[in-house]
Amino acid sequence: MAKNDKYFSKDLPKYEKPMIPEMPASQKNLFRQTFIGLGLFILGVFVGISVSEQEPKKAKEELALLKKEVREQEENIDKLKSSAQYKKTAEVAQGQKIVPIPKATKALFIKTGEMQIKGLRRAKAQRGAELLAWFLDEWQNILEKPGNDDRTERRPAALSLFIGGMAENLNPDDYIRWQADFLNGNWLPEVHFDLDKDGYPAKRSYKNPVDSYSDKSVCHIAMALNQTIKNAQILVMPNMRCNRPEAKMSIFLQGKTLNDALNVFAQTAQELGFILVEKKSRGSRLFLLSAKPTSSAN
Repeated sequence: MAKNDKYFSKDLPKYEKPMIPEMPASQKNLFRQTFIGLGLFILGVFVGISVSEQEPKKAKEELALLKKEVREQEENIDKLKSSAQYKKTAEVAQGQKIVPIPKATKALFIKTGEMQIKGLRRAKAQRGAELLAWFLDEWQNILEKPGNDDRTERRPAALSLFIGGMAENLNPDDYIRWQADFLNGNWLPEVHFDLDKDGYPAKRSYKNPVDSYSDKSVCHIAMALNQTIKNAQILVMPNMRCNRPEAKMSIFLQGKTLNDALNVFAQTAQELGFILVEKKSRGSRLFLLSAKPTSSAN
């Protein structure tokens, strides 16, 4: 894994938080209580400071303490959001039958994943290593406990969450190259090769399954196409805000072939204002997907 050490910098930049799916009612109540408590706390402290006649030094100390506590509350909220999101992708039907992964396939999957985790840790990218460990565990869980529409729902949800999260742990200049390397290979089932024998991923000339998405993140749709088509890639730029409302789109991927579906995606994304740059090389199509100019400016 020494080859991939070049992707990871010691000073890890922070980018947009991963997108947050719908969460259970208990989690929503916890968020609601947290936000209400935070709002009342801030209001009470500011009112107290405004009505009391305190020494300037004491007022500054209390304001600094307030800011610290507010930051801690915000961090707790972020942790709750991340926890809810990662747990959401793991949901499967009760009593679902386990479908074992062939031994050789599983051995290569585990070995390669462990090598990449070690590479991240050597590069001092502990958060990235933890995120990769989560993704590999989640991917194995999805493969061994398959459900309906995994190719269009659970798998792209996990993949887009992982790819987007890694933007926080990689040098921005290397992020695209890392994505291209990760999405190419021979070890990741249902991205690099067909495991469940549904015919996908396949070449662009193969028949189009005619998928449709309603009010879905463009990143989710891109990752669904990445694990449906072999000789094409849609890579997400570091500034892509997958969890923002403006990143959502509805689309019907019509056409006879997968290449037709890819054309529909490219045309629709551009019409909606996303920046999409295409490069063709050796019979493959490569797209770079970036946020809408208006959302980039915010």
